[in-house]
Amino acid sequence: MRDKVSSVFKNAASEASRNASDEEQIWETLRAFIVFGLIIEVLILFILSVLDMQVELLGMQIAYTAAIIGAPIFILGLVILIIGNKKFKSEQI
Repeated sequence: MRDKVSSVFKNAASEASRNASDEEQIWETLRAFIVFGLIIEVLILFILSVLDMQVELLGMQIAYTAAIIGAPIFILGLVILIIGNKKFKSEQI
């Protein structure tokens, strides 16, 4: 019985040492929101290109304007993800 209790405490201690820091946990949450936002952006761009509406925005069809505005936002989101992963992700395996 004592061996089982000791084993439980050892497992709990090793699990606690593997827990992520507060910064890593915050980054995980932010990363999920960023990825979700990028997926929504791609879906919206796809829907606008498929609908091929004749609505103009800034002198161009709305699908072209959305692509011109959406591409830099998508690239910025990817850059933020890469930089954040390098800074906040631990190298635990």
